Amino acid sequence: MNSDVAKLLARLMALKNNLPKNPVPDKYANEFNEIVLGLERVSNGKLDEFKIPSSEIKPIMVSFNYLTGGEREYSSEKYCQREYLLMKIDGISGYFTLLLEPTEIKSKLGFDVEENK
Repeated sequence: MNSDVAKLLARLMALKNNLPKNPVPDKYANEFNEIVLGLERVSNGKLDEFKIPSSEIKPIMVSFNYLTGGEREYSSEKYCQREYLLMKIDGISGYFTLLLEPTEIKSKLGFDVEENK
């Protein structure tokens, strides 16, 4: 395995292991997207389906006033749902696991995985 790939995957695992509880501040989603961009560069492939879209990073409601007809106030900071971010981390981790260890994965999954070309 290329050392750049190893560094990026180590960052990915560190991110996963250190995510705060819900909601997750946008800096974690941004870090994830930076890791995905790095993996795109070193793998020479597009990984857009793994990125966190901007529509999933948004302010959260911090207050709701029933007396004024439901007036809502939102945070100035943006957040991402922890479960969504974990799903994306697991997705790209699984993808690279299949790419980097196809022979070992074959027996675990119960079907053939095409070897790296």
